[in-house]
Amino acid sequence: MEDELFSVTVPNLFSFKIRGSIPNNLIGSSKTKIKYNSIFSPVIKICGESYKNEEINPFLFEQNDYFIELYVESDEIKLICSYKKMEELKESHGTYYNKINFQNDVGNFDLSITKSGKNIFSITFEVFSLKMDYREDYVQMKNDIRAVLEELLIDVFSKTYKEFPLGPGGKPNKKVWWNLLDTKFKSLIRILDVIEVDPNKRLYRLNEEVLIQKSKKVPKEAIHWLKNNLRNMHKCNNDKLSIKVNGKNFLPTKILNVNTIITMDTKENQFLKFVLKDIASKLKDYLNEYKSSRPMYRTDRENWVDTLNVIEQKIERMIRDCKIKLNSEFFREISDIDVIPHDSPVLKNDPNYRAVYSLYLFLQQGIRITGHVLKLDLKEISTLYEYWCYIKLVDLLRTSRNIDSLDFIKLEPRGVVVTLKKGIPSGIILSDEYNKENKIELVVYNRRYSEATGDFIPDITLTSKDKNIIFDAKYSLDFMNMSPRQESIDKMHAYRDAIRTEKFNDAIVLFPGKEMGYKDKKLYKSIFSVGVGGLPFLPDKTELVKEYLDNEIKTHLLKTFE
Repeated sequence: MEDELFSVTVPNLFSFKIRGSIPNNLIGSSKTKIKYNSIFSPVIKICGESYKNEEINPFLFEQNDYFIELYVESDEIKLICSYKKMEELKESHGTYYNKINFQNDVGNFDLSITKSGKNIFSITFEVFSLKMDYREDYVQMKNDIRAVLEELLIDVFSKTYKEFPLGPGGKPNKKVWWNLLDTKFKSLIRILDVIEVDPNKRLYRLNEEVLIQKSKKVPKEAIHWLKNNLRNMHKCNNDKLSIKVNGKNFLPTKILNVNTIITMDTKENQFLKFVLKDIASKLKDYLNEYKSSRPMYRTDRENWVDTLNVIEQKIERMIRDCKIKLNSEFFREISDIDVIPHDSPVLKNDPNYRAVYSLYLFLQQGIRITGHVLKLDLKEISTLYEYWCYIKLVDLLRTSRNIDSLDFIKLEPRGVVVTLKKGIPSGIILSDEYNKENKIELVVYNRRYSEATGDFIPDITLTSKDKNIIFDAKYSLDFMNMSPRQESIDKMHAYRDAIRTEKFNDAIVLFPGKEMGYKDKKLYKSIFSVGVGGLPFLPDKTELVKEYLDNEIKTHLLKTFE
C-alpha cells in the first residue's frame, strides 16, 4: 500500500489525495513550502501530519509513480491543473482516480478545485529532481548557458564587425561592458575617421538687418519683412526705387539680408560627440575601480601585475584616443547634445552613423539573448540537460582554440537569437590555436546520419583528424550503481556500430552523476578499453569530461573541415 503523501479535505464538498513513496538516496537538502488559497477552511495533511504553513521536505519527485484520488459530493465540482495529465481522471462510484508519473518534468504546477466554474481551492506544488539539487544545479545550468553564450558572442564580434540590432534589455555589468567595448573600440575610431572626411551637414538661413547699400539683392522675404518693419523706411517721391505701402511710396534704409549657411553642428554629430564623452567617462570610472580591486598580496604577483599593467595601459590609451578625437577641429565645432535623436533617419540609414548608434545601444542596453534554449518554465529537464551539455562542451573545447564559425547564434531585429533547438542540426567550427594548418574540429548538435538500417541522430558529435566521438546526454541514472542506465549504454553501442558514414572511435553517455569515486566504476574504465562508457557531467562537476577532452583531443591532429 502506498503512503498518503498529501491530502486536502473540505467537508461536504471534496477530498483530494496523492499517494506514493518518497525515493531513497535523495540529492540535496532543499525545502519546499505549499502555497494555497481557499474560500473555506480546508484540512491539509502532508505525510500524515497537519500542515502548518511552514517549510517541509519535498514529497513529489520526477520519475516516480503517484496515485491521484478525488472524491466529490457534487458533479459541479471539477479539478483543473496546469499539469494536464493530472486532469485525465477515471471515474468509479463518485471517486475520480489516476496514476501519473512526472517523467522528467520538474518545477511548479498549479491545481484548482472549482464548483460551478468558481474557484473554491487552489494550490501550487513543486516537483523536485532526483538527480540534481534543483535549487542549485538546475538554476546553474541556465546561468551557465547564458554566460557561455555571452562569451561566444564577444568572441564572434571581435572577429568581424557587423551592425547588430538590439531590443530592450538590462544594462551590462562593468566587466561585460569593458569586454564588449574592447572588441569594438578600434572599429569605432576607424568609423569616426571616415565620418570626419564627409560628415552629416545641414543648411540653415541666417537673417540679419543690413544697410540698403550693402544688400546685393532684395529677396521676397525682405519685402515681407519691410512691410512689417516700417521703422526702417522713410517716405519718398521716387516711384522707381520706392516700395508702395497703402498707396504711399517708401524707401528702405535697412533691408533683411538672408544668407544660406552650411553647418556640421547637427544633432547626429552632437550624438557622436556624446558617445565619445560617455565612453571616456565610463573608462575613467572603470580604470579607477580596476586599480582599487587589486589584492595586496599574491604568490604570482610579478606576472599578475604585468598583466594588470597591460590592461590599465590599454584603458588609458583608449581614454587618450577619445580625448584626441574630442579635441579635433571637427568636434570642437560641435555643440553638446540636449536629447539623443533616436528617431533620426541619418542614425538609422547612413551605414557609418548607424554603426556608431548600434554600438551605443549595445553598450548601454547589454546583450539581449532570446531563443527556445532559454525558456525554462515547467519543461522537460532532459531537454535542458542536452542544451547545457552541448554548450558546456563547446565552452571547454574553445579554451585553447579559436572560433572560426558557428551557426546557432543569429543577429535579428529583435536581438541576439539562439537557434539551438532539439531536432535541428547546429554546429561550431574551432581551429587549433597553435597549428592553423591542421585546422578544424566540428561539434554538431543533433546531426542526422542516414544509414542502411535507418536514421540515427546522436545528441553531439565531435570530429577531428584521428578521433571522432559521440556524446549522448541522458538525464537518467542507475541509482544502484550511480552510473548511466544500461539501455543508454546499449544505445551507444548501436550508434557506433550502425553509423558508417563516419567512423566513430568513442561513444559516451553524459549523465547527471557524481564524480567522486567514479574512476573506479566499470563504465569509466570501459571508455578506454572498448570505447563505450559514461562520464558524469553537471555544473561544478566537469573535471572528468575536461580531463577526457584534454587527453583525447590534444593528442590528435585536427581534421580539416570539408
